[in-house]
Amino acid sequence: MYCQYCGKENKDGQKFCKYCGNSFQNDPKRKEERHNNRAKEDQGRTRNLKYAGKSPVTSGLSSVNKILILAAAVLGVVTVVAIGLVVKLYLGHGEEKNSQTADNFVMEGQSKLSEQDAGNPDEKVAEGDDPAMEIRTDTARTAVEEINANREERDLFVRYLNEKLVPMFGVFRSPQEGVLHGIAESEWLDPDGMFCASIYDFDKDGDEEMLIVVNREISKYAPLEDSDPTALSLVMYENENGIIQLSDAIVFGAGGEYDDETEKKSLSPDEWCGIRYAVSVTEIDGQVYLLCEDYTVALNFGDGMEQNYWALTYHDKSLKYAWSFSQDEPASDGFTFRGFDYSDGECVHSEICYSEVESEKTDEAYRDMYLDEAFTTFLGKHGINVGQELSLYGTDGIVKSIYSDNPDVTRLFELKNECINEDYEAGEYQYRVTNLLYGELLKDQAS
Repeated sequence: MYCQYCGKENKDGQKFCKYCGNSFQNDPKRKEERHNNRAKEDQGRTRNLKYAGKSPVTSGLSSVNKILILAAAVLGVVTVVAIGLVVKLYLGHGEEKNSQTADNFVMEGQSKLSEQDAGNPDEKVAEGDDPAMEIRTDTARTAVEEINANREERDLFVRYLNEKLVPMFGVFRSPQEGVLHGIAESEWLDPDGMFCASIYDFDKDGDEEMLIVVNREISKYAPLEDSDPTALSLVMYENENGIIQLSDAIVFGAGGEYDDETEKKSLSPDEWCGIRYAVSVTEIDGQVYLLCEDYTVALNFGDGMEQNYWALTYHDKSLKYAWSFSQDEPASDGFTFRGFDYSDGECVHSEICYSEVESEKTDEAYRDMYLDEAFTTFLGKHGINVGQELSLYGTDGIVKSIYSDNPDVTRLFELKNECINEDYEAGEYQYRVTNLLYGELLKDQAS
């Protein structure tokens, strides 16, 4: 503040000017300021005395009215708290449920993103304020759309299976046991029904197909109702604009240019052979192969053994042979196995891989090899590792699939019929048939 006598600046609150010594108490402005402060203090003290011990809201009310107002206030607070708890519980449950659903989509979307990042490291960056985020957002959206589309497609296959195929063919009943008296003289087995139903992208076109294995000889050119239980068939279905259609079917049997026609494998009511039929799936260099196995032993007699192994591909709505390792004749007529290579379903090359009666004709690549070694050599040429030590002689082959120890092979269907007791002199053979794998779509319906 400034002194009114000498004009010099002094600190606020001083009573005397440090330059000329005059008192600031005589300053008219200071006197007016002190007067105004006292007036405000007096006004506040008067208001406090007026309402001492009283509430301005209730000062004019009776005791009864005060109690009613207080009770209403407490009731209002309790009501608000209760409503808040209910809303929190309801919203919290919904948020948790939505969070779980969102988490599932995020996990699936992240998996798709990881696959894309690994496969496309040089992907171009889109333009925008945050290019990386734009790419990931679009990719995640596409991944979710693909997931939903695949779910809808699978739902169509499952509905068609349950509403059309199961009522028509039924599901094979496993296990079954029975006694065969003599050769093919008694019916002990009910062979009807589907053995397998699986969904997979068999042609690698981005859309899944459904494969079934059924004890019927089925053709895509004839109605399903007219099929006969004379052979096992592999049947492929596709989704054509929301309608499930049979795209192709092929009998279960190895191909070979030396056969007039493919030998049809089946399961009969009077089945008298030890059997292992199997179908697996694997991918090699982007190509999907259906690996098929047929191991048969007549009346548990090793010398009546026959075995065949082959692979199928599926392209352009057609199932075709890729290769085959096939036995020319049953064992009693001489063990002779040939390897066949196919192109677009047509045999383009064949070679003798093993023979006990014509060893001089065995191709050079397989010369002096035992059957097991010849077979694994042939498979290795096609990029397949069996994954276990083989024993292709005798009845051991019925025990399990040759691919059961290969982690790169997924088994879809495996049927085993084995002789569990025999009386050779009485001509009685007790068999047990078991369907070991139904595929993911039939396993819950199997009984």
